[in-house]
Amino acid sequence: MKNVIFFLHGIGRHDKGWAKAPDGPVVALNEAMKQYDCFEGKPLSQFVDIVGVLYDDLFDLVLSQWIKLSKDLGPLGANIDWIGQVQSLLDSLGGDKKEYADYGGDVLLYGGFDLIARAVRLRVASVLAGEVLQRHLQAQNLEGQFPKFGIVAHSMGTAVAHDALWTLATADFLKDKSVLAASPANAKEPGLTATNTLTDDQREHFEKVEAGTVAHPDRPMPLPVNTFLLVSNVIPLVSRVKGDYLSSLQGNLLQCAAFRDVNNRFDPVCNVKRFEVGNRTNGRRIDVDHIREKNVHGFGHYLSNPLVHMPLLNRMTDVVTPDDIDKSRQLANDWHGLGGTLEAGLRERLEAMLGTGGIPELMEKFKRLKELI
Repeated sequence: MKNVIFFLHGIGRHDKGWAKAPDGPVVALNEAMKQYDCFEGKPLSQFVDIVGVLYDDLFDLVLSQWIKLSKDLGPLGANIDWIGQVQSLLDSLGGDKKEYADYGGDVLLYGGFDLIARAVRLRVASVLAGEVLQRHLQAQNLEGQFPKFGIVAHSMGTAVAHDALWTLATADFLKDKSVLAASPANAKEPGLTATNTLTDDQREHFEKVEAGTVAHPDRPMPLPVNTFLLVSNVIPLVSRVKGDYLSSLQGNLLQCAAFRDVNNRFDPVCNVKRFEVGNRTNGRRIDVDHIREKNVHGFGHYLSNPLVHMPLLNRMTDVVTPDDIDKSRQLANDWHGLGGTLEAGLRERLEAMLGTGGIPELMEKFKRLKELI
């Protein structure tokens, strides 16, 4: 049975096939794999099952009903006028929902509104748990080895993935579902709670996960993650749960065997507030400093670097040899600073965007990157 890699997108609008799109993460990994003998020119799909997780349609659903829903969504905190910030950005972009997403507006919706964050977490938890349970049942029926699960999340997706995993590890997804079901916003727009990107099997299996968790609240859904790649990590700014999934235990074992905090020195987004690995024994930081595209924040731009893709491929494909690892280290020597035909002033323009702060500063970085590219 193949191992499984889940991909979670960041800001912007995506369709169901986003992970395998020409500018998506799978294509970037397929191209990178051609450099190593162990893969024999085969694509990623020959070695693992690929699951692209989609959640941004929930933001579109909210925006389409914004005037009707905004009073019922439960904006958080008085330090930011969340409703005003969303409306201001929408107005400045003429109500264009795609532009709104490209400018990072979904961060305002997830970071500022309790019900929206719950709906997104529930969607992602549904996909993760449904897929894991399917593989578990298959392994029992086939008497095969239980597969390894990897998660590769980008930008805002790092916080969404972390939060969804936390709800599964602690059974908090049950509370998310009950709060959503009882909310005035849900009564006005039932689609807010929908898991309509799930297959019938995924929905059926998640219902079994829910039933099992209700019956055994002391033993929430185990989701053993072998590898968690946090690409342009924004957990410190955007995460909405009061817990640390990366340190959570299932029995005496860590739920997440290994995570990698991947950040580019020239990416303004992940540098607004840096994630700290701290004393977590399962974590390691991967620092890169390459500029091969104007969008230095891009998912594929990160994954193309050998320092980023080799740890993932090594842990998840089970075919990488020491020679391939040595080659990746040699290739990584050429992945520093400006490359290709990009103008010499790009590095300076990116450096000028760097700075620390909170969510308003993060929004400004998304805006400036959008204007740059």
